[in-house]
Amino acid sequence: MDKKEFFINEPVVASLWIGEFGWAISRWFGYLRHLKHNVYKDHKFLIMMDLTLQPLVNDFIDYTIDLPKEFKELHLETDCTEAPLPNSPPGSLTPPNVYAALLEYLRHFYASKTSMEALPPRGPAFRITDSMPQVFCKLETDKIKLDKPIICVFPRARTRSAQRNVPEFIWRDLIDKLVKNNFIVVLGGTPKGAGLADYANENVINLIGYEEEDKTFKIIQYLNSAICSISSQSGSTHLSLNCDCPSYIIGHEDKRHTVDENRLDTPTSFRYITDYRAIDADTIIEDVRGFLVVLEKNGYFDTINSDTIVSQDINIMRSLMHPHEKASLAVLTRPSLFNLLGKENLVGAEIGTYRGVNAYKILQNLSITKLYMIDPYDASKPIAGMNIPQDLANILQREVYNTFSIFGEKIKIINKTSIDALTEISEELDFVYIGGAHSYENIKKELELYYPKIKKGGLLAGHDYDEDPNANGVKQAVQEFSIEKRLPINIEIDLEDSYTKEWWVIKDRDNE
Repeated sequence: MDKKEFFINEPVVASLWIGEFGWAISRWFGYLRHLKHNVYKDHKFLIMMDLTLQPLVNDFIDYTIDLPKEFKELHLETDCTEAPLPNSPPGSLTPPNVYAALLEYLRHFYASKTSMEALPPRGPAFRITDSMPQVFCKLETDKIKLDKPIICVFPRARTRSAQRNVPEFIWRDLIDKLVKNNFIVVLGGTPKGAGLADYANENVINLIGYEEEDKTFKIIQYLNSAICSISSQSGSTHLSLNCDCPSYIIGHEDKRHTVDENRLDTPTSFRYITDYRAIDADTIIEDVRGFLVVLEKNGYFDTINSDTIVSQDINIMRSLMHPHEKASLAVLTRPSLFNLLGKENLVGAEIGTYRGVNAYKILQNLSITKLYMIDPYDASKPIAGMNIPQDLANILQREVYNTFSIFGEKIKIINKTSIDALTEISEELDFVYIGGAHSYENIKKELELYYPKIKKGGLLAGHDYDEDPNANGVKQAVQEFSIEKRLPINIEIDLEDSYTKEWWVIKDRDNE
């Protein structure tokens, strides 16, 4: 590897990065920024990395060196925590001879005897833990003014861990729907890591195949100008979070992306799924619409974090799924509830009301005398996967009260946990629908406590019956309960959320 012409003749802190840039944003650059702010304040900082990442470190890096030509020609896999050989197993390292040559090349640029070296730990980047001090700042640029609202979409391809990435046809359907409804869609990602590199439309700015050094800067600029981003968890997700762009994330690591690595407390909505094939464009749009409406009602789009054009054009997203949502409210979409059609004067309970979509369908389609709607609206617990503060939970609560006031004494809203709510239910119940917290312990307790409240022939049901045991505790708790009570379990695709399944049992004996 050839020596470059310039040399830094003063003490520096030298580093490098050759792995996936999401780890760099969420971990390593934060640690280097801490060193600059709090430890080596008077030192110049030098880093060797892909030059397109320069905007991520402009605030504290003084010198950036491009990776050598010989390294690039090896075509190593960089969508990893290091840069291993292609098709290497997860956690693989850069070949030792290649890593050693990189260090030798880097050391040509400074006096190593008077300088410090801050090199990322070898191997998985999660070794850069929160116990290491880190400093983060918002990635800011001037905003771009367009005549339509901007949504940034990062359609991660299914080249690695296929079951963990949304199929390309779903991304394509999503973009089609967005551009038809008067949005500018900015597509980001790398040619190797993203799908839709060939997508062309007058309302689409496709940066996937863009290879100039200002690519990252352009994406940051659009994120600073967008009403939100849409991604399946990836490096681009971290980029959005560090631009403080409201981020809708499809994934399986909720806490990591909404809390642990959400360094700026960026507003997020997380759609938890265990198989990324089991989602569709309409679900994504409806989720995003609801997410943005909640943000708007909390005044987010009227603050310095946004711009008035965003606040005005948010109405487009509100109306995008409005006809679909109205139509969907007219029919039952939970198969278990079909068992109640034709029955009169039903008394039931729904655990986990949230926005009230399922409760509204129950009241519109079934003969209901009384429906107990149970939800504490407590932001310390997940609210439909959203990472939102208590004031937004209060807004959701008020919306439910306003929406359901038309049903009068047919409903009773109980702002308590499912366990505490039992004391307010005196009647026997014809049905109980469980849709609250999905931990094994919580579901098990609800099954044990609510089953005795149900009449003989009554319905006990719930959703999110996932095959993945790590997803939630619903399946395990329901299976154990059905064995104990000797009740057959009915399983159907959930028409409300087609990516998962619904379960139900019919009580065949008098109260126990």
